[in-house]
Amino acid sequence: MQQTQRLFPVLLSLLSLLLLAAAAVPRLDKDFNENYRDDIVNSRDCSVPKRSSVQEAMNELFTCLLETRVQNTEVFRLARQIDFGGIAGNGVTQKPLLTRLYSIAKVTAASESYRRYFDVVSIFTPELGQDEVRGSNELALEAAYLAHLLSTPFIRDTYATLRANNAIDAAVSLNQFVYGIMYDHWFKLYARTSKAHAAGRRESSGFGHVFVGEVKTNDVTGFHSWLQLLLAETQGNFDYKGYVRIQDSSVLIGGIQFSWMGRSKSLSSVMFGVPPEFELALYSACFIVNPGRRTNLSIKGRPVSVQTFYVNHQPESVATAYPIV
Repeated sequence: MQQTQRLFPVLLSLLSLLLLAAAAVPRLDKDFNENYRDDIVNSRDCSVPKRSSVQEAMNELFTCLLETRVQNTEVFRLARQIDFGGIAGNGVTQKPLLTRLYSIAKVTAASESYRRYFDVVSIFTPELGQDEVRGSNELALEAAYLAHLLSTPFIRDTYATLRANNAIDAAVSLNQFVYGIMYDHWFKLYARTSKAHAAGRRESSGFGHVFVGEVKTNDVTGFHSWLQLLLAETQGNFDYKGYVRIQDSSVLIGGIQFSWMGRSKSLSSVMFGVPPEFELALYSACFIVNPGRRTNLSIKGRPVSVQTFYVNHQPESVATAYPIV
C-alpha cells in the first residue's frame, strides 16, 4: 500500500507531462482539425521552411516525401521489377505490363490511398464530347476524395512548403488550398476545345485527363497514371505496345505506347509505383510555381522534370501534367 502511495505522485507527474506534450503538438491549420488523424500528426513532417528559392524547397520536400512515404513500400519496390518488354514499333507482341506483378485486390489492400483512387475514377467519363455527369453519388465520391487528400501528409506538407516559400498567399488555409485551389486544378469541369467551350460543354477535367485518360475519334489523350493502366489491363481493354524511353531515376518513369478502348497513344509518360497523392502534390506544386511550363527538379539528387499546361479559357485548371521522359 505504501509503495503504491509513493508511485502515485510519479505517475501523476508523468501523465501531466504527456498531456502538456500533446497540447504542444503544433497544428498546421485550424481547419485541419476536421480531418485530424493521429498517425499523420505524429509522423515525420516533410514541410520545408523558407529557402533561397521555391525550387530548392520543392527539391527538399519531394525528396523527403519519397524517402519517408513511398520508397519503402512494397508497391514501390515491385515497380523496379516491371518488365517493359521490347521497344515500341518492333512488331513483337508484348506481354501485359502490370498484371503480372500487381492486382487490384493486392494494391487496394496495401493502402487506403489506392482504394480511394479506384473509388473516385469511377465518376469520370473517358469519351470527350460527352458532358461529365455529377449527380449526388458522383459529388459524394468527389467530396470524399478531397477530404482524403486533405488528411494526407503529401498534401499537408506541400501546402505548408508552398505557403512558407510564398508560392501561395499566407492567408490561404489548408481547407482553402484543397477545396479551392486543388479543386479548381483537378476537378473543376471544362471543355477541351474553344468550340466545345462556346457550346457550353463540361466534358473534361485535370484529374480526368491525367489520372484516368480520355478518348476522341482514334486517339487517347492524357492517361498518365500507372493505376489506371493496371485497371485497364485488368478490365481487358488495354493493349501494351512497348516502351519508347525509360528513365530509372529516383522514381521509375516509363514512356510507353499502347491502345486503350480501341484507340491508340504513341507516347505516354507514366510514373510507376507511387501513390496518386504524391503525383497530385508534385504536379500541383509545379502548376502553381510554373504554370504552363517545364519544372526541373532534383529528387534524391536525381533529375525529375514535370510539364504542365493550363486551360486557356479556364487558366486555374490543369489541362495536363506529366513527367518528362
